[in-house]
Amino acid sequence: MIKKSYMKIINGLIIVILLITSYNLFQEKRMYEKQLSNVLNSDMIRLIDAIILNDKVYEEIIVSGNITKEIAQVLEKTNERIVEITQKYMNLAHDFGRVSQMNKKTAENANYISRFFMNMRGPTEVLSNDQAEEIVFVLDPISRTKIEDLLKLNATWIESIVNNIHSAQMINEEVSTQDFRKYYGENSITDDFWVNFITDLEQNTETFLANVNYAHMGELFGN
Repeated sequence: MIKKSYMKIINGLIIVILLITSYNLFQEKRMYEKQLSNVLNSDMIRLIDAIILNDKVYEEIIVSGNITKEIAQVLEKTNERIVEITQKYMNLAHDFGRVSQMNKKTAENANYISRFFMNMRGPTEVLSNDQAEEIVFVLDPISRTKIEDLLKLNATWIESIVNNIHSAQMINEEVSTQDFRKYYGENSITDDFWVNFITDLEQNTETFLANVNYAHMGELFGN
């Protein structure tokens, strides 16, 4: 009888320990997901902002007919950001088993674009006010067409934003994502939206290149 009571106590303690362990693991998983989600949310907003800014700057170049050092630097940095974030989350999606293949056409082509504007900007990275306003390129009909092609590629990336980011909406012909964090919250890493967004960027990049008959955007710049 004593032995049975003793075994009941032992079994009860084991159950309590297992419950506590399971709860702690659950809490740790929740904290990990929260941390990943916070980083993901910040990175997705940075990526979206870079694509939207590209669109505005390309439009400004077409209207003004020239490119200053400051504008070249802006486009160098925005496209550099697109390289960084699309590569990072394609790798993460693959590591999580959310994609079977790691296509990186978006990063590859954003890198060509970034290098093009870096070379145009020149070796000085910290620009004075006078340097920032210095015109480094004046559009002719051929170069205008090239900027228009960059705008068209970027427009496909904006389509990916609108089609995959739930909070994205068109306001006065501009994309607004002001409710992004509110909608996706602290568990965004478990949502499919970011995987769909990254893979849709890849699909749109590949489709654009096929339509203009380029292997990559380096061909646009003679690379």
